[in-house]
Amino acid sequence: MVENDNPANVSKHEYWLGLSTFLNLTYDEDFDEYFRKKKFFSDKLDFLCENSKLWKKLIPKKILEEGAKSFDWSNSPCVAYSGYLLNHTQKLAVSLSDYYERSKSIDREGNEFVIDVIPVLTETGGGSIMALFDGMSADSTEEHIGKWCADLLEIRDELPENYELVTCCFAGIWSRTRYCYRTFGFNEDNFILCNNAGKLLEVVGLSLFGFKRGTPVYVKIEKTEKGIRFFTDGKED
Repeated sequence: MVENDNPANVSKHEYWLGLSTFLNLTYDEDFDEYFRKKKFFSDKLDFLCENSKLWKKLIPKKILEEGAKSFDWSNSPCVAYSGYLLNHTQKLAVSLSDYYERSKSIDREGNEFVIDVIPVLTETGGGSIMALFDGMSADSTEEHIGKWCADLLEIRDELPENYELVTCCFAGIWSRTRYCYRTFGFNEDNFILCNNAGKLLEVVGLSLFGFKRGTPVYVKIEKTEKGIRFFTDGKED
């Protein structure tokens, strides 16, 4: 976030508080000249320096050991995508089971996975776009990326009153294609399906800057001597 000059566009108090957790700025000879030269830090230096002193650093090894006991990773390799992810700040909610179904994907080794929804909704550095570098399922909701950062979140079994339920999906073009091919197959014209009703899978390209979508297209399958390949106009896996 810092290296890409993103703080220049940051207005939320919580963002700057978050930056203070790792910058550890001090007014001494070791003060990083990099930050002195950044104009957008000029009115935040006092805030960052003072708040960076307040954080107690935790030992990563201890956190990992305690976390392993809590998650029981060997028997529970995935969190339960059930209930609702609530945004108390904006009064919004995401059905986790709906997100899971829309976003299920398969990697090149044949493993089923989903992109974890919380890091994408709360990111600040633009990293989520790399998961969608080659394109994405047309159902993806890239407009939500980073929009929940610094908000108060909670997971509950029930949807509270007066919360708006929003659709959410993040799925890369080829990983989602592999899932749909394995789950729903393809039609007589070799187009990949995305449900049992015969709907075709739609995918789009996404620019790295500005999150601008390309034209939606369908994915085709072709059998070759080496196996099968998926392709659209101009792209192939």
